[in-house]
Amino acid sequence: MKKKLIVWIAGFGLVSGIAGCSSIPTVFTDIDVPGAVSTHPRGINNASPAGSASIVGYYVDKAGNINGFQRDLQTSFVTLVVDGAIEVKAFDINNSGPGEIVGTVRDAFGQRAFLLDGGVISFPGNPPIPTAYGINDGGLIVGTFSDMAARNYGFTFPPGPGGPISVFNDLSTQTFGINNTRRMVGTLQEATGEFNAFYLSGPDIASAERIVIPGATRSGAYGINDADAPDEVRHVGTYTKDGIDRGFIFTEARGVETFNVPRAKHTRAFGINDAGEIVGEYVDSFDHTHGFLGTFR
Repeated sequence: MKKKLIVWIAGFGLVSGIAGCSSIPTVFTDIDVPGAVSTHPRGINNASPAGSASIVGYYVDKAGNINGFQRDLQTSFVTLVVDGAIEVKAFDINNSGPGEIVGTVRDAFGQRAFLLDGGVISFPGNPPIPTAYGINDGGLIVGTFSDMAARNYGFTFPPGPGGPISVFNDLSTQTFGINNTRRMVGTLQEATGEFNAFYLSGPDIASAERIVIPGATRSGAYGINDADAPDEVRHVGTYTKDGIDRGFIFTEARGVETFNVPRAKHTRAFGINDAGEIVGEYVDSFDHTHGFLGTFR
């Protein structure tokens, strides 16, 4: 399948942004695993020059199987094989060596997290942790688990101080992304039942802040870059408004800026690197789901 390159002038749906150049992507390139029914990129690492990063995610084949993948610039897609797994989803890749990949598998043991490091698969934790959505360059993994009452908590592995992560007076919390300064992003469920994106402006839970998107009925933050300066940290995610999914970038300096892949019915953003490259998925007019890489002109 040929890649489609779509150029779009930024500025669609700016929310709470400040004047100046936009930080949202202007060029969108399709990421489709050959022969797949749908492709779902989730994570992207840093690389030099810009445009040469590794991308990970998962795809659905014609038989309905869910398989993890890794894609490097100018190379073929590589399917991630975990022995005995009936489902593999890759969610993130860091910048350690060729990149450590984390995700989840379903096999005879149920659902558990995996770590792929140098071609070797392991299952972190004893017992294994249930999910692995993000990993930083130090190998710190972030994920989510549910208790018997179906209440969600975030966690880091190895465990950090304070144990399970729950923000704003113990609201149900899911953590999806972590950077090298231990800042995290995720989704919280309000006491009213609504879901809102949040981020940690520092490495501790007390620094949690909501990402407010006017009119959104649901939002979640999934990716965060590795900038050291707080004003350069970018958070990326997805929100729903009027039944339509859109991507957003949030910075403390600029607020929320939103974007959509041109002519897409839905756009969902999941990963971002230090070059500002974004990966996610979109749904076309035929209800087919494609991956995308969002960059700049």
